[in-house]
Amino acid sequence: MDDNIRYIPIRQAVKITGICAQTLRKLCDENVINCYKTASGQRKFDINSLNNMINSNSINNNIQNNNIPIK
Repeated sequence: MDDNIRYIPIRQAVKITGICAQTLRKLCDENVINCYKTASGQRKFDINSLNNMINSNSINNNIQNNNIPIK
């Protein structure tokens, strides 16, 4: 992994974005945000990717186009 990339668990990603865990998982599956799965299956989210998503309007377009539920 790149040393410049910081990964965080889903619980922190939810707090940072205000987006529910299910939606964050869906956004990863749709390649809207970057994450990786650990050997135990937990997702770790790229904090830079989350910040870029928060600061852009692309999240709204991706959610509408992919019918991603927001809670």
